[in-house]
Amino acid sequence: MEKLEEENVKKVGEFVKEHHIDCDLRAVETLDAFTDDRKWRNALESLKARKNVLDGKVETNILTKHRVWSAKETRQQLMIPEGVGAISFPAYALSPYKFVCRLLELCIGKGINLQTNTPVLEISQSSARGSCKWWTAHTDRGDIRAEEVILATNAYSSALYPPLAKFLIPTRAQVAAIRPGSKIVDNPALTRTMGLESHVSGDYMQSRAEGTSGVGDIIIGKSAVGFRP
Repeated sequence: MEKLEEENVKKVGEFVKEHHIDCDLRAVETLDAFTDDRKWRNALESLKARKNVLDGKVETNILTKHRVWSAKETRQQLMIPEGVGAISFPAYALSPYKFVCRLLELCIGKGINLQTNTPVLEISQSSARGSCKWWTAHTDRGDIRAEEVILATNAYSSALYPPLAKFLIPTRAQVAAIRPGSKIVDNPALTRTMGLESHVSGDYMQSRAEGTSGVGDIIIGKSAVGFRP
């Protein structure tokens, strides 16, 4: 899964460049910053386990390089007063809306059949002739049968697959655009994207880069999906 996730980030960037998708793509250094000692220790243990498992088994050009920031660096350079440490790695930032809109155009051009405002109310599986089994997606406009079905939904996925309710829960999300003041504007810390790992928060931050609308604004948001441990 680690290899899949890290390859996926690179492949999305390559896909955007290959198809000349105008979605404000830019390479960035992103951070997971920690203010909770327990989460920080777990993160360091995970990095160590990752190295032990993957070294020599996965091509080095695929694995993402990580940098560990000390508590002092996190507080002074990353400007997180209660920081106990951070881990940074290369990533991309883009406009999801622009990316998805162009991706949809490309898919429609290749013959995709998109049915909007047609929620799937239930999925069921039934045996067909031979060993093949069919899935049926029931909608308020009729049923669709297929050998394979992908659940590309949101935090309410458990409505279609109840076992997900054991660990995937919907939560309220918020996002705000803030214009930084003169004392912090152009600070190098604002050129990065960041996720804050604390005992009460799953916030994230990024700044709008040159060439985008609202350049210089800081976007601060909270994850809309919650996971039960």
